[in-house]
Order: sequence, then structure tokens, then C-alpha cells
Amino acid sequence: MHYGFFASDAQRTELWQAAYRLYHELTESGHYTPDKIGRISGWSEITCRRWLEFTKAEFAFLRHLMSGNFSTEGFPRHMLVRLGHEYFDLPPKPGGEPVIAIPTITAEMSLEIEELEADSATESKMDEVDDGEDNTNAIEGSELQNAPPPETPKIEQLCLF
Repeated sequence: MHYGFFASDAQRTELWQAAYRLYHELTESGHYTPDKIGRISGWSEITCRRWLEFTKAEFAFLRHLMSGNFSTEGFPRHMLVRLGHEYFDLPPKPGGEPVIAIPTITAEMSLEIEELEADSATESKMDEVDDGEDNTNAIEGSELQNAPPPETPKIEQLCLF
């Protein structure tokens, strides 16, 4: 986030959108809780909680800045010192600060699908269809040669920013 203050508006947009994604992952995803951070870092639970609180405050400040509002009221001075206090000492930009669109975050989806149990009616229909014969070799070679080739799906690259 610090480097975005003195970057061009286009670079600031890219930097702060990337920072937004990172802060969102750290504070909103649930993957980074004090107990998990403590196991990885070796920090005490109190230190982890303080770090997480500070990270959440930085995230709130980033959202505030991305809205184009560069007032520092309500934010602790020690955070401003760390995040580029030099910028706040400058006179305001003549055209104002740009508003940066908050990137869309797609929620993770659990794809753990439980196997469904078939009811007795479905099982009996399946038994009727399965007559016990294996017809996998019943296709003749000429039928395979005349079959159209499968279509190759088009792959498009998604540009996120």
C-alpha cells in the first residue's frame, strides 16, 4: 500500500487493488486466525491478535483511501507514519485523489459433494437397463472412422485488472 502513494494514478490503482485482495484474504477469509498464525509464525496468541487487529485497521484505511478520501481523521498516527505520512504532509492534489474501484472478490466454494444414495425404485430401473451384457466392443471400426472429431473448447484468458 505504501508504494501507491507516490505512484502514478494507474500504478496506484494496480497496487492498491492488489493490496485490497491481499488484505481481504488476510482479514476476511478465515484462513488466518490467531491460532493458525501462531502455529506458522511462532508468535504468541496475543501478538497474533494485535497483528490481525492492526491489519484490519490498515484494510479499513485502504478502503477509505480507495474511495478518494484522503482525510486522516479517525486513524491512528502510528499507522499513518508507517504507511506514508510524507504524502499526507503534501498539499492536496489539484484535481483531487482518484477513486479506485474495489476489485470483485469471488467467494470460495466447497466442492465436497456427498454421494447420494439411490432409492429402491431407481435401483430397480438401473437393474432393468443393465442386462449383464458388455457391449463395449460392439462398435465396428468403420463407425469410429466416420465419427466427427471432438470439438476443442476455446480457452479465454480472464484479465482481472
